[in-house]
Amino acid sequence: VLDCNIECWYEPLKDITFTTTFIPITVEDAKWFIDAYDTLEKQKKPLNKSQQQHFDDMARQIDAGIKSALTTAKHLNLNVATDYVFVKTSSRSAKDAPVTQQKLEYLFLQEMHEIEATGSAPTENQMILALLRAGGELMKLSNGEQALKLFMHSERIMQDMMLATSHADRFKEN
Repeated sequence: VLDCNIECWYEPLKDITFTTTFIPITVEDAKWFIDAYDTLEKQKKPLNKSQQQHFDDMARQIDAGIKSALTTAKHLNLNVATDYVFVKTSSRSAKDAPVTQQKLEYLFLQEMHEIEATGSAPTENQMILALLRAGGELMKLSNGEQALKLFMHSERIMQDMMLATSHADRFKEN
């Protein structure tokens, strides 16, 4: 699985994929994600003071990365008309985070209402398109706090960090 991380394929494919800004995740950060997931999702407790400080520090790093990514996109004339980015770790996004699921339903229903406002019943293709549009909207983030809130509630991210930390000799996460 680690061989499929973005670090393994980005350079040879960078001309035909999305412009990407990398923000390194340290082993300490990865362990923090695992610990934060345990605190929030399993123990159902808020972050402690130390965890919150790490959260704040990482949010600032991600904010700087988002600013850099948007500046780069504008300099490359990529017609960026927004202040949103798609944020993921080296292997996966946090689309499984519970807050994401609630927002997905809301966005999907909004899309469906727009279709129904035309006066006709939605077709299966329109429903699929509405789901895809909602999913795209769902992953638009504008700051580090939003990204971290998704990451630390995501079982996918927690599993990826557990795998990465169990292979310290190959640890390279972003």
